[in-house]
Amino acid sequence: MANNVVITCYGPFKGHPVNASSETFKILKNDYFPVYESDFGVSISSFELRVSYQEVEKTIKPVAESKPLLSIHLGVYPEKVISIERQCNETVYSLPDVDYYTPCDNKCWPTMTSKLPLDDILTTIIKQDLPTPVQMSQDAGKYLCQYVYHTSLVYGNGNAVFIHVPRLEDSSAANTAIVVNRIIRTILDVLRRKSSDPPQKQA
Repeated sequence: MANNVVITCYGPFKGHPVNASSETFKILKNDYFPVYESDFGVSISSFELRVSYQEVEKTIKPVAESKPLLSIHLGVYPEKVISIERQCNETVYSLPDVDYYTPCDNKCWPTMTSKLPLDDILTTIIKQDLPTPVQMSQDAGKYLCQYVYHTSLVYGNGNAVFIHVPRLEDSSAANTAIVVNRIIRTILDVLRRKSSDPPQKQA
């Protein structure tokens, strides 16, 4: 699905009866998704996921296998900055989800890195006037945040990124959405330029 952009967030879970990623997602969906479609000629597939391994596998695995242009995954964490996650680290997922379920296969998921030029994207973003600061991270955790990222990278084409957003008391959903929008637009700009580059000549 060459022009499909997948954007996900998570719903409530223990300690987060209102998930900041969901509140950010709602603003993006209302204010920015139509703009992405008109400005970049993409179609948006959006999902608010339960914090559930089985739901991620059922929903995101087939989406990743369709090879979308881009997958953006949002989740909350207890920091005051927005983190662009560079990679998924090797792990066995053993923490129970909201259904008290853990994967039973003891599968060790490998370290995997996004194929997006995230360092260049961050450099572009931090030059702007932002209501909430942004950083690069190499630790997406060992729970559902990294699990959805892993699923996208393992079954997709590598054009995926996970973005950790602060709790609502640390950054309003409106401020977070402004920054996440700029990240998404920057990535879409990069992908558009890449698709318009002339093919490299064979030596």
